[in-house]
Amino acid sequence: MRTRQKSAFQKVGECLYRYSSNGVYYARFESSGKEIRRSLRTTDRTSAQRALAWLKQEREQIDPTQGKLTLAELCDRYSATIQHRIIATSPAAHLRYAKRQKRIRATPNFEEFKAIVETIRSQKYNGHDAEESADFVEFLGLAGLGKAQAAVLRQSDIDWQRETITTFSHKTKSGFAIPIYPQLKPLLLRRRRADAPNERVFKINDAKRAIANACHRLNMPQYSHISFRRMFITRAIERGVDVKVISEWQGHKDGGKLILDTYSHVNRAHSHRMAQLMTDGLPENGVPITAGVSR
Repeated sequence: MRTRQKSAFQKVGECLYRYSSNGVYYARFESSGKEIRRSLRTTDRTSAQRALAWLKQEREQIDPTQGKLTLAELCDRYSATIQHRIIATSPAAHLRYAKRQKRIRATPNFEEFKAIVETIRSQKYNGHDAEESADFVEFLGLAGLGKAQAAVLRQSDIDWQRETITTFSHKTKSGFAIPIYPQLKPLLLRRRRADAPNERVFKINDAKRAIANACHRLNMPQYSHISFRRMFITRAIERGVDVKVISEWQGHKDGGKLILDTYSHVNRAHSHRMAQLMTDGLPENGVPITAGVSR
C-alpha cells in the first residue's frame, strides 16, 4: 500500500523556504521583533530571492508602532512639517510657459516630388507594386490629400460630371469636396473604372517603404506621406491661391487660420515677391482699369 508523503517546508537559503508539495518559495524572517511569513508566489529561485530582498526593504521602511495612526493625525503631522519654511513661496511662481517655436518640417519642392514618383515607378522588379506605389504618392502630391483619405477613396467618390472628389476629414469629422485639379486629372483618368463604382481607386494603404527607398536612392531627406501634402499647400500659396480656398480644399473650417499659422514662413516669402509688383507703373502683363465714382 502506497503511503502519502507529507508536505514540508525546506530551508534553501537565508530566510528562504521552499514548500515541497508545489515548489513555491516562502520568506521567513524577523522585523522589529515580529516574525514575518509570506509567500513569494514563485517557483523560480532567482525570482524568489529578488522578491525576498524587496520584501525586507519594504519592511525596513515601515514603523510598526504607528499601525493605529489615523489619517487625520497623519495630516496634522504633515502640516507641521511645511510651516516656517525659509522660502514661503516659489521664486518661479511668476514665470509663464514659453511657447516653443514651430519647427519648419522638411518639404520637397515640385521637382523633387516628380523625381520621387519617377524613381518609384522605375523599380520594374516590383512590377505591379511599383506602379501602385508611384500612383499613390503622385495622388498625394497632386490632390493635396492625406494617406488615409487616399487609401479609402472609391471610384464612386469621384464625380466626373461636377469634376469633384468627395472625401472625409478626420479632424473636423465631416465630409468635403475638392476640385479635380488639371494636374490631377490625367492620373485619375488612368485609374478610372466606370464599371466598378465601389472599387478602391488605389489597392494599397500606404507607400511608406517605397518613399523611404526612393529618398535613399535620390539622396534626399526622409520625406513621409504628409510631406507631399505640405508641398501641395506650399505650392498653392506660392502660386497665389487664396488661403481661405486652400483651407477649404483641406477640409478645414477655420477660414485659413491654421494654414496661416503653420505656413507663415511661406507667406512671408510669397508676400515679398508680391511686393515687387507694387511699383509706380504698370507691370508688363497689367491691364489698366478705369474706375468711375458714382454718387
